[in-house]
Amino acid sequence: MGVAHLHVHSYFSLLDGAASPDELVQAAWDASMSAVALTDHNSLAGAVRFYQAAIEVGVKPIIGVEFDVGTAGNSGAHLVLLAEDNEGYANLCRLVTAARLGEARRESAFSDKYAEVDRDRPLLSQEHLREHCSHLIALSGCQQRGEIPALLRRKRFREAHEVAGYYRDLFGPDRFFIELHNHLLPRPDNRMRSLLADLAGRLDLPVVATNNVHYARRSSYRLQDVLVCIRNHKTVEEPHPDRKPNAEFYLKSPRQMARLFRNQPEAIENAARIAERCNWSLDLETFHFPRFDLETATAKADRRDAENGGERHDYLRCLCEQGARRLYGNVTGEVRRRLEHELRVIEDKGLCDYFLIVWDIVRFAKSQGIACSGRGSAGDSIVSYTLGITGADPIAHDLLFERFLNPERRNMPDIDVDFCSRRRDEVTRYIYDKYGAERVAAVCTVNTFRARSAVREVGKALGFPE
Repeated sequence: MGVAHLHVHSYFSLLDGAASPDELVQAAWDASMSAVALTDHNSLAGAVRFYQAAIEVGVKPIIGVEFDVGTAGNSGAHLVLLAEDNEGYANLCRLVTAARLGEARRESAFSDKYAEVDRDRPLLSQEHLREHCSHLIALSGCQQRGEIPALLRRKRFREAHEVAGYYRDLFGPDRFFIELHNHLLPRPDNRMRSLLADLAGRLDLPVVATNNVHYARRSSYRLQDVLVCIRNHKTVEEPHPDRKPNAEFYLKSPRQMARLFRNQPEAIENAARIAERCNWSLDLETFHFPRFDLETATAKADRRDAENGGERHDYLRCLCEQGARRLYGNVTGEVRRRLEHELRVIEDKGLCDYFLIVWDIVRFAKSQGIACSGRGSAGDSIVSYTLGITGADPIAHDLLFERFLNPERRNMPDIDVDFCSRRRDEVTRYIYDKYGAERVAAVCTVNTFRARSAVREVGKALGFPE
């Protein structure tokens, strides 16, 4: 397998990493590396595009996360976790959720305490880590923020040994590695590598070489430094412990890494062995929808109109027929032709559950007097119209269904529904309660700099007057 970078940050480590997942993969390819990891801070936001970029060029993708883990003092210490397989990836997802929701994570993920969570400072508890530690390989974390290096730096050697022993027992002796860096730092910083290697030897733990990558190429050092200054409201003239001491935190070639660890070749060899053990894949071709609760729905429905109501597509057809008779009277001609065409496409694509779930959510909102309205390309569908999801007649307005759902393309439908902002939480609570917290996700968006804000924030970091 050769050298593999196992501790790598993209710009999804917000205002800390300075490269896109694509750039990092391309840099690994240019350096003739057969594998590379992505380990952003408390996040898997870049996982899909990283996976796609790596598969496209033929580099093996390894997915991980560098977590802030709660310690005895309740502060966050860095710990890198890599997925050995798809079950490990599932555990990473569970751990990111647990860290992001913090103490608000109860049996129902939606609670009154949810709004109190500090989403900017996620912290993974030891309890959650113990619950989901299987199928993961752990690295002891960076020398700046890792718990073991921090204890060694303060000469609390016994405690450092105890922490290392704890993680060895938690993950297993072959799945916990002491992480070594060599960023060509002067004394006393360069002594940390020796202290860590000595600790690993005393506890019979394996060591692994990483470069704690924060940018793809050396030339991006100043960009990464400015991003850190922006995050910490500092200028480049002011010191801060999060700022990198030099320009060595880039994705180095196998030859460079071998030279840096020529006295510890086992650390390089272990990086390759870990890369071989990590085999993760994403199925991006299959849609995975939660199952609509047909039994409960049909029990509440008017059974006089529910012919053959035992199947989802039949129940969807029944609802559409009811809606069409209400809206059009006689279901004939263009209305019948259009309805049959859309229902056939929806069934062929396996989307009956999807439409039934959206209908159910809209039905609940309307039953509670919560104002809602479907919008966007979903308005091109007579199925959406007859289900009451949208309010515009696609036939009267000559709207094209294929703009919403083209049978020739394998695309996901996108139904946007707006709910009254004052009562939106009631809808959210209903969704969590009915479909279960394990089947519901709150989708976040990542803020990006536009030109004006980029100039303003970079100018502040460079010390320019406003």
